[in-house]
Amino acid sequence: MLHWSVIKEHAPIVKLLLEHGADTETIDNLGNTPVSLAILGGNESVVRMLLPRVVKSLEWCDKERRTMLHWSVMKGHAPIVELLLNHGANFNCMDKLGNTPIWLAVSNDNETIMELLLSHGAVTDWVDSHGRNVLHLAVTKGHDSVIERLLFHGVNEKLAKYPDVTSLWLAISKGHETTTQMLLSYGANIDGKDVNQRTLLHRAAAEGNENAVRLLTLNGADLEATDGDNTTPIWHACLKARGKNLPFLLDQGANIEHRDKKGRTVLHLAVIEGREQTVKQLLSYGANLECRDNDNLTPLWHAFLGQHDVIACLLIKLGANIGQCDDQGRTPLHWAVINKCRLVVSELLARRVGLETEDDQGRTPLHWAAMTGNLTITMSLLDAGANVKVKDAFRKMPIRYAKDLRDNPAIALLQRYAR
Repeated sequence: MLHWSVIKEHAPIVKLLLEHGADTETIDNLGNTPVSLAILGGNESVVRMLLPRVVKSLEWCDKERRTMLHWSVMKGHAPIVELLLNHGANFNCMDKLGNTPIWLAVSNDNETIMELLLSHGAVTDWVDSHGRNVLHLAVTKGHDSVIERLLFHGVNEKLAKYPDVTSLWLAISKGHETTTQMLLSYGANIDGKDVNQRTLLHRAAAEGNENAVRLLTLNGADLEATDGDNTTPIWHACLKARGKNLPFLLDQGANIEHRDKKGRTVLHLAVIEGREQTVKQLLSYGANLECRDNDNLTPLWHAFLGQHDVIACLLIKLGANIGQCDDQGRTPLHWAVINKCRLVVSELLARRVGLETEDDQGRTPLHWAAMTGNLTITMSLLDAGANVKVKDAFRKMPIRYAKDLRDNPAIALLQRYAR
């Protein structure tokens, strides 16, 4: 009868039954006790009558291991939550999915119930299967008032299971400006580094996240922070995000001439990667065309090595030094021929640069054209007046090298010009 009286919400009858000794611990066929039914129904007055008479069933749970406290939190019944807490209910218990009462309170954006649980000492550093604690959950949902209360109660900003992800990153990556400011005001480290020594700005730049880059930069993130490779955020904007956010970072004062462990600048990198538009951006901001890396190579040499014809021509037109030689005496024309950069060969020949220049082994660009077997480039050199009978330090003419390459189409051409 007590079960039915509770279900029907007949408080006077419940009171009468209790006065006559009705058993408050009885479980019905569905596994419910009188007090669990009262809580499921949100009947505060009945719960107040039953709780003082409950001992064993205070920790009642359903098939999903949800306790009466879980249910009260899920239903948003703050007065009943307070009653249960005052009667000693376990506020750190987990259901089958691993949810604690405070997790459910934060998930439902119920600040009142969350405060009740926190005031009774609810654990806040527990993490779910995704490694999130309650602060991360609140940030993900954008619950600013809940976030502020959690921070006030000292909830750890750092993610326990995955230390490379913080609440600050979650807020920034979602563009939550208010939350970002709040986390920073409570001491979140804007320049904290992950296991690869990368800051949040490195990460935002790599992902091409414009909102995140702007938020971080305007809140004082270090533009010159270096990671394990000694690269700064603009490197990641260049390498991973194809130049996205690069103008913004440079406008904010990022050092365009910073060098990585190999002595390369971002211009070297953009050239190596063949990023024509990024190269143009960097050059428009005054990037040094003649900077040399640890291998003594300028961006122009890297353009040759990568066979980036268009970029090499762009660098030459903007003033790259075409009179330089490498440590083997090879000129840009030598390198353009060796790497089959047809457009660059045409550009340099039009400028009448280095046609007969010999490298340290006495080889002219025509020697190298003969060795590579590139008919178009060989023709261009010959049409420009290259000496077909010139001998190198080994007393070999270009045609001798051409014959070393099987089925070399340049042989017949060289023979014709040698007559």
